[in-house]
Amino acid sequence: MTVPPPCRGAGAAVGRHPLPEMCLKHVTRRGSAPLLARKARESGPEPATVVAVRWQRET
Repeated sequence: MTVPPPCRGAGAAVGRHPLPEMCLKHVTRRGSAPLLARKARESGPEPATVVAVRWQRET
């Protein structure tokens, strides 16, 4: 299995992603920005990218 390229978007803080949709930039592009922003606020001090990745894994 090849290693995916590092993400150059907002998800770069999280590191390399197995799937592009785990990247906050790509998720935002799909129109989920308000939902992710709300989840980021509810989660507290965690970076939004971490919240986005966890949310993608749960759904």
